[in-house]
Amino acid sequence: FRPFSRVVNWGRDFKTCVSYLKQNFLEAFGFVKYKPRKNLYATWLKQAAPDLNTG
Repeated sequence: FRPFSRVVNWGRDFKTCVSYLKQNFLEAFGFVKYKPRKNLYATWLKQAAPDLNTG
């Protein structure tokens, strides 16, 4: 697993990022229960490059 980052635009993109970070913080410190999320990257990777998923 390789973490990645990106530049965030102002407006809705920024609000989405702040909301995501807030949720992660609250889950990490036990203030709210962990909520599993869809791993869209893994789903895309399975479809885009099925031969990479064999090992």
